[in-house]
Amino acid sequence: MTDTEKRRIILQKYYERRTEGKVKLASEDFNGTISDSEIARISKGLYDDRLITFWWSADETGKIIKVKGGRIEQPGIRQIEHGTSQLGRPSVVYNLHGHNTRVNVGSVDSSVNVVDVSTDKLFADLKSAVQLMVASEKEEILRIVDQMSRAAGDPPKYARLYSKLIGLAADHMTLIGPFIPALSQLLSST
Repeated sequence: MTDTEKRRIILQKYYERRTEGKVKLASEDFNGTISDSEIARISKGLYDDRLITFWWSADETGKIIKVKGGRIEQPGIRQIEHGTSQLGRPSVVYNLHGHNTRVNVGSVDSSVNVVDVSTDKLFADLKSAVQLMVASEKEEILRIVDQMSRAAGDPPKYARLYSKLIGLAADHMTLIGPFIPALSQLLSST
């Protein structure tokens, strides 16, 4: 029997005993086909999915050592009565941004992306991102970005400014991070 089948059976048992309030399921409730440790583990998963309320005691590593009981909640009831969700299948949300983004599930991406962005557009987009900052360093970072834009053809000067930018913007990498590969590329091409 798969874990998904066990989850469905255990949730069904909580549903059948919903009028009892907090119930403690045991292997005997399933004619010994599901062990007490599996009931505890799967009940914890149902709790994590907000289908039941579950009470337990755990050791310092987080392993369940004593089950105190559980009770089916409205999402679990809806799932049993209406089949509203696919039990055992978590939903995954991918937030993608940037050039040539892709998702590989169960495979390796060995591709190489080449994106040509003009230097002017790169620095204009970087300035727009910096404008979103609320930091005290914002004006200094904008000044450095302007200087970098003008120093793109002067390798030593550009390298110094690049280092300065990275040092100042370290706390703001969520905004500036997407620009680092293109800015770094200019280090080698200047």
